[in-house]
Amino acid sequence: MGATKYETYTEKQIQFANFFKALAHPARYAVVEKLIEANGQDLDFEEVFDGIDLAQSTKSEHLKQLVNSGILKTKLITKDRRSCLRYRLNKPAIEFLEKFIHKINELVDLNDNERISFLQGFYQNNINFYRLNLF
Repeated sequence: MGATKYETYTEKQIQFANFFKALAHPARYAVVEKLIEANGQDLDFEEVFDGIDLAQSTKSEHLKQLVNSGILKTKLITKDRRSCLRYRLNKPAIEFLEKFIHKINELVDLNDNERISFLQGFYQNNINFYRLNLF
């Protein structure tokens, strides 16, 4: 019988894999896009899933995975004796992703112009996190 992932890989490697796994579903990616479009504003459950047609329990599971992976963070708001969770992107997680992409970019054998073109394309076409204006 083979070793489990907890015996083979470091805690850090497992956390990174869970981070990327959380982004690897279209519904969760759509949630991240929705929060990017919110420009740093907190969104409630209904706002996060506006236009995403899924069962309530499925939506909750997707949010749970995004929160547990560290991509999203939550804030409990209480108003008029009612409380609700608000969601936003977790800036350190986004900064990690940015550093990870830059690290890969440094390892790839590209000239400076190809490197700039790669990063521009990545930020503009794929992730577009917090609307970086690096170039």
